[in-house]
Amino acid sequence: MVPHLIKLTKLMPLVLEHVKVWRSMDGAPFMECMLKGVPHTVPLDSGFFAGHIHSLVQEKDPGAFYTQKTLQEVKDYLRGSAFSPGTPMHETKVRVGEAMGKLYLDPAWEGRELVEFDGGAWKVVQRNDGHPKFVVNKSTMPMVRPDMTAPVGKLVDMLKPYIHTGEKDLLLMVGWIIGCYKNGGPYPILMLTGEQGSAKSTITRLLRKLVDPHALDIREPTTDDRDFAAAVRGTYILAYDNLSYISPKLSDSLCRIATGVPLASRTLYTNYEETSFQAMRPIILNGIPDVAEREDFISRVISIQLPTIPPERRRDDDSFWADFHKDLPRMIRCVWDMVAKAQRDYGSTVVGQKTRMTAFLQWAMAAMDEKEAAEFNEYYVKMSGEANQQLVEHDLVVQGIIAMMQERKRFEGSVYDLLNALLVHLPQGFDPTLVPKKPRGLAERIKRAAPALREIGIETRRGARQSGTGRRCIIFEWTKEAKDRNYAVSVTNG
Repeated sequence: MVPHLIKLTKLMPLVLEHVKVWRSMDGAPFMECMLKGVPHTVPLDSGFFAGHIHSLVQEKDPGAFYTQKTLQEVKDYLRGSAFSPGTPMHETKVRVGEAMGKLYLDPAWEGRELVEFDGGAWKVVQRNDGHPKFVVNKSTMPMVRPDMTAPVGKLVDMLKPYIHTGEKDLLLMVGWIIGCYKNGGPYPILMLTGEQGSAKSTITRLLRKLVDPHALDIREPTTDDRDFAAAVRGTYILAYDNLSYISPKLSDSLCRIATGVPLASRTLYTNYEETSFQAMRPIILNGIPDVAEREDFISRVISIQLPTIPPERRRDDDSFWADFHKDLPRMIRCVWDMVAKAQRDYGSTVVGQKTRMTAFLQWAMAAMDEKEAAEFNEYYVKMSGEANQQLVEHDLVVQGIIAMMQERKRFEGSVYDLLNALLVHLPQGFDPTLVPKKPRGLAERIKRAAPALREIGIETRRGARQSGTGRRCIIFEWTKEAKDRNYAVSVTNG
C-alpha cells in the first residue's frame, strides 16, 4: 500500500472517534474535539484545523506525523460529512449567546469555561452540548478574570481616572458597555468625536477590553465586502479608528450589523456563489468631525464629543495602561454584576417613547439603579434629539422641505414636483452634489429622512397616483401638535 494511504487509514479512525462535525445556519462547516479534557470548536476552513488535528494526534498517538496532503484529505472528508443529510445545524455565537433562558459569555479562557448569567447572579461553568456554540479566531484574546475580593463601586466612578469627560458621557458609555452583553441586540453605534489630543483611540481600546479584547483592537474601514464579512465573523466588536467620512455603503453595512439585517458577499475564488449570513455586532467609531449625516445611521448612534485633555492631566502610555490593568479585574466584576441585574430585570423595566433602539435602552436601564436609570434615559433622549438636529443642519433636502413647509400647511405632488419645489427654497450657490438629481434618489433620501421630519412635526406619507402621469404622489403635512408652532429654519450650504 502507498505510504500516504497507510497514514490516511491510520489517521481517519482516530479523527472519526474524537471529532464531531456540524454546520452553522449559514452553511459554514465546523468541527469539535476534546484536547486534554478541554472542548474546542473551530471552523473547518480556518487555520486552526491543522493545529487541532496535530494536537489531537500528539495526545492520542504520540510521535505520529502526518503530511499536509493527508490532513487535506481528512478535511475534505469531514467537510463532506458536515453537509451530509442528518448532520446537525447550530447557530454560532461570538462572545455572547443564550440558551434555555440563560445568558452566556465566552471569555475565551484557556479552559474554555463560560460565564452563565441567570436570576440576577453569574457564575463560571464548564461548557457542554446544551450551551451556545461559541467560536473564536486566532486574534481573539481572553478577558481578565474578575477580582472577587476587592469592594466594587459604581462603574462610572471606576472609569473617571481613565476617561476625561463629563458624568453624562461616562454614563452613556456605561450603557453602551452593558448593551454589548445583550444577546441579539440591537446594539447602538458608539461614536467618539473630538479634536486631536482627546484620547479617542485610547478610549476605544479601553472600552473594548471590558467586553471583547482582541489582538486587532482597532482597524481601518474597508470597502471590500469579503473583508467586511470576515471582520464581522471573526470579532464581536467592530472598532474603526480615525474616521473622517462614512460613505453611504459603509453606513448601510454598519446599520445592518448593528440591528441584524443579513449581509451577503461573494464567496472567494468564484463569481457565482454568494455567501449570506446574519449577525449583530456592537460598533465603536472615532474621528475628528461628526461623521454621521444619515438618519438611519444617526438613529442608532450614541454620539459623544470628547474634550481635549489639558496638559496637566496627560499621562504616558506605560503608566496609564499599567494602572488601568490593575483596576480592570474589579471593573469586569462590576460589569458582570450589572449584566446579571439586566438579565433578571429586563422584562420588568419600562421605557417611555418607543424607538428602533428601545430594547437596548430597556436592557441598559435594567442594569442600573433607579437614579442612574432615570439619568441615563434623560441623557440618551437628549442626545438623540441633538443628533436629530444635527441631521437637519447637515441635510439640504431636509432643510429645503422645512423651508418649503414654512409657507404652507400641506404639500401634495409627485417627486418630480417636489424636486422643482425644493430648488426654489434652497440658497443660491448651494452645492448641487448634496441634492439628488433624479426623482428616485430624492425618494430614497426622503424615506431615510422621514423620522427626522416627523420629530420636528412634519408627517410624510404616500398619496394616490396623479391622473394623467400615473406618478405616485408624496404628501407632507404638519402634525396636529406642530400646526401652531413657528419653525425658524436656517438653510445653509451644507
